Amino acid sequence: MLMHGIGGHSGSWFKQYACFSKYFDVLAWDAPGSGQSDPLRLSSPAATHYSEAGLELLERLKIKVVYLLGHSLGGLIASACAAAPGSPVKGLILADTSIGHARLSAQDRQSKLMARLLEGPDPDARQLDEKIQRLLGPDASIEIKQAARSILTQIYYPGYYQAARMLSAADIHEFLPQVSVPSLVICGAQDKITPPETNIDVAIALRTAYQEIPGAGHLVYLERPDAFNQTVVSFFQSND
Repeated sequence: MLMHGIGGHSGSWFKQYACFSKYFDVLAWDAPGSGQSDPLRLSSPAATHYSEAGLELLERLKIKVVYLLGHSLGGLIASACAAAPGSPVKGLILADTSIGHARLSAQDRQSKLMARLLEGPDPDARQLDEKIQRLLGPDASIEIKQAARSILTQIYYPGYYQAARMLSAADIHEFLPQVSVPSLVICGAQDKITPPETNIDVAIALRTAYQEIPGAGHLVYLERPDAFNQTVVSFFQSND
């Protein structure tokens, strides 16, 4: 099951489907308030509200064993899913994972939250280009920049604002001690959003391996899909 980051949707994984479907039954969700999914009813949901939605989806589909791959905010949600009592999660990969802002100062938390809440539909070209530059490594191709632009222009902002409030209050380290399944942390070497050092801290907390993928920023699964896909498949196959 693939869990996208904030502002993404199930279609964000278009460079993974063909590869992963050779080895697994693949499910990619639209998180609440993203893609085709309705937002949660709470204006300021917690990470556990998202993980409960994910686990409920698996239950409705009668899926009793699942590997989770979570990117960015999806990594935070996937961690909460894996930590839940009785979880069906058998293996976990966190890619360029968000850790949440709960441990930041109140001023920094508010600043980061307000920056997201002030975003809105139809950003001007300069704002969009700046956001794409932050998401990608400096060597990203025109194709990848266009893919990132497409994802950003499909954001459903009521759901995006909910996710931003969740991120502001969340702390991934609340969940990591309860994760007991085989795990791996992946990060693009040039990630400016969730940099390698924070992902290394997560790997240390999980007591698991960390793998850095050179030549990629935050959207590592788009920028270096071959290396990313091979890493994911090899890990899950080795822990089957």
